[in-house]
Amino acid sequence: MRQLYHIIILSTFYSFAWGQVKYEIDINKAEVKNNIPMSIVFKSMKIIPLETNENSLIARINKIEIYNNWIFVIDNFKANTLHIFDKEGNYIKQIGRKGSDPGEYKQLSTFTIDKQNKHVYLLDNYLHKIFIYDFIQNKCVKEISIKNHQYESFHMQYIDGFLYTDVYSYNPQIKKTPLIQKIDCESGNIIKAFYDSSFNMDYVNRNEIESFAFYPIANNNFCFAQRFMNTILLIDQKNISPYFSFRHPNFVKKEEMEDAASKAYNSPKRSSIYITLKKGVYSINEIFETNKHISFSYIMNRNVIRTILYDKTNNKTIDFDFF
Repeated sequence: MRQLYHIIILSTFYSFAWGQVKYEIDINKAEVKNNIPMSIVFKSMKIIPLETNENSLIARINKIEIYNNWIFVIDNFKANTLHIFDKEGNYIKQIGRKGSDPGEYKQLSTFTIDKQNKHVYLLDNYLHKIFIYDFIQNKCVKEISIKNHQYESFHMQYIDGFLYTDVYSYNPQIKKTPLIQKIDCESGNIIKAFYDSSFNMDYVNRNEIESFAFYPIANNNFCFAQRFMNTILLIDQKNISPYFSFRHPNFVKKEEMEDAASKAYNSPKRSSIYITLKKGVYSINEIFETNKHISFSYIMNRNVIRTILYDKTNNKTIDFDFF
């Protein structure tokens, strides 16, 4: 039985305690629309149907990266595998496998690519290990242990010779963690921690996290976002710094988040904070950037998703439903 997954490829100073942002995006200054044409941002669109057969079963796409003609797709929800397709959607191969032998993982969380050395890094937060594969030969060349075992990471990004991960705690007694950590690719040692969880309203619950944390943007840089951050960070080859802020009068306050988290935790069936947090704005996600625009989505009042398009050249903002 063959099924199809589709990928759409689109070709394309405010003062804080943590520093200054480059762009301040204020919802009160936004023009509200129902939708806008995609041609405002994108030159073209291509739909790629991914071949799915008995060797490449996919329940959920958790992350995608592209290297030359290859599309890397991970499903850590059910299949627990990393697959490679070509840009026509044809299945190429699986990288690594689950098992207990050397070079085999237990539970994949995410992956990231070192394009220069043709390596792919697989994060297994169950084993607290990172498996390094030569993705041309499909061979595990090294595995490293992450040295700090009091925290867990679910998202990882390779940037200029180092690995960056998010940080969560499985210990409910830990109320504050680093926000991002920088890891040495050879030893697994934590080189440096950046900011702390107060940037995310001290929300460190590992059981409820966003699907993404690192977003590729212009100039080979990355944005970093977590659920309750209204200031988004920029990661470049030199530093991590505040990049843009989202000013919304209804952005969730820390006490509102803590009340919703407490209700979720103490409910008979351990409800989700998405259920108990009924009002407010949060969860900046789906971030992308072009030379002219910054765009992202956000959640409002639990089940309403809005999208922002910010023009960097004239500071104009559009708040709309969808492209």
